[in-house]
Amino acid sequence: MARLSDVDDRSSFPVVAFGDDEPVGLAWGRIEAAAPERADLYQMWVSPDYRGRGVGRRLLDAVLHWASERTEYMVLGVTLGNDSALALYESAGFQAFGEPEELRPGSDKLVQSMKRDF
Repeated sequence: MARLSDVDDRSSFPVVAFGDDEPVGLAWGRIEAAAPERADLYQMWVSPDYRGRGVGRRLLDAVLHWASERTEYMVLGVTLGNDSALALYESAGFQAFGEPEELRPGSDKLVQSMKRDF
């Protein structure tokens, strides 16, 4: 939580969801100075005990609202095989673009880039 205390809300927007006074979800939107027309969604995560309860949708909606007031579009990467995350992003208007890429060099997991215009 210490990382969240020095955030500049013009270029970075972390959102934490709480349940029973404990963090149960996180989404982080960022705008890089080199590409001010674009926002990136990083670190989208919901505790397994809270998945399927709308926590991810609320986190995503908060970051989308923040980004839509500052940028032209948002991008993210979703791990292929994570069908619930893919369905969430598609239902929020994101569309796949480009070819899937390795999560990191040598990984057997692939990530699909997705984009939503505002």
